[in-house]
Amino acid sequence: MKELEEIRIKRILTPTDFSELSLCTLQYSTALARQFGAKISILHVISQEWISEMNAIQAFAVPIGSVEELLEKKKRDSIERMEEIIKKEDEALFEGSIIKVGIPSEEIIGVAKEREIDLIVICTHGRSGLSHVFMGSVAEKVVRRSPCPVLSVRGQSIKE
Repeated sequence: MKELEEIRIKRILTPTDFSELSLCTLQYSTALARQFGAKISILHVISQEWISEMNAIQAFAVPIGSVEELLEKKKRDSIERMEEIIKKEDEALFEGSIIKVGIPSEEIIGVAKEREIDLIVICTHGRSGLSHVFMGSVAEKVVRRSPCPVLSVRGQSIKE
């Protein structure tokens, strides 16, 4: 039997929706980054659904400002939140934060390909039944189509 090559993880992608669970996945990302000498990129995807909702609100003549202005504000707020996350951790482990707009699973996979990511660490909310059927699972879609290994962290897996 041929020996397995040494596993090398140099670039870790950790998507976040800023939920408590997705922020807790950083425990896994930082531990792995330390062990492998890797760098972490944090990704936040502003969902295309959010933009559709803002367009619908605007269609009812609710004065919310232009969708473009709201999107720019959301991007700035997301960057600030990610910078706060990085400051709370060991900043040397991070190579940056990324903001994308689109379908979360597709954007995660796209970033993994573009940046030649070695491992994606993603949370799963563990939905089942009808909520899973109707909402699907971003993590499940990423696992199925990812160009690299995916560590799926379920809420119950995280010990405080």
